[in-house]
Amino acid sequence: MKNNILKKAGLTDVQSEIYSFLLENGEFKASEVAKKIKRPRGVVYKGLDELISLKLVEKTEDKGITRFQADHPGNLEKILEEKEKSTIREINDKKNKLALDKKSLTSAMPEFVSMFNLSRSKPGVRFFEGIEGIEYILNDTLTSKSEIYTYADTSDTNDEIIKLNDSYVKQRISQGIAKKIITLESNRPANQPQEDTLTKTKYIKNEIPPFKTAMQIYDGKISYQTLNNNEMIAVLIEDKNIYSFHKNFFEYLWNSL
Repeated sequence: MKNNILKKAGLTDVQSEIYSFLLENGEFKASEVAKKIKRPRGVVYKGLDELISLKLVEKTEDKGITRFQADHPGNLEKILEEKEKSTIREINDKKNKLALDKKSLTSAMPEFVSMFNLSRSKPGVRFFEGIEGIEYILNDTLTSKSEIYTYADTSDTNDEIIKLNDSYVKQRISQGIAKKIITLESNRPANQPQEDTLTKTKYIKNEIPPFKTAMQIYDGKISYQTLNNNEMIAVLIEDKNIYSFHKNFFEYLWNSL
């Protein structure tokens, strides 16, 4: 029973037997311990040295005779605490590696999907939910090699989406990706900020109902993101004909405004 508990605390079979014996019986020479627990003397010497390093056994010498006795069992808790810390570090390391692997896969996924769709010669459609889906779509546009065209109604966006978009805009600008935006007149800010050279915005003056959606047109792709507080979904479509239609229609509307 005691040995099983000691092993759960991190001791080996030999260490558990030695420590349990000394804890119960007091001070002994190594040869006596080996005889009592019926283990080879060399195995016992090694186990004693290990227990000394773990601060579970003390060694004393008197008139050339070396004896060993158990140290306070409270040190077992320290061993278990160290084992716990080591396990947590190992788990965190695995989590960090998994996060990096996931990030690598996520960044490569658009290319994989494009290859798949081309091989099947059919439109690729993917569906995402929640703020994570919105973030995925925004990050995907950062791979664009062409100017991004966007329709957007931001009248009902929450703080989480606003914060995400602010971060996205900074990344897009830093990567030199240009964007044209068509939005509702009702979304025009009271104090119109000065636009950067990579972002141009035009407003639809005729009143139309809010659509609480963003649409991105870029690199042969069309994405939709609903932006209201109660429901957040995103759809990504890859098809050259659908892309061409929306691209041409956006350019026509842009030139008309």
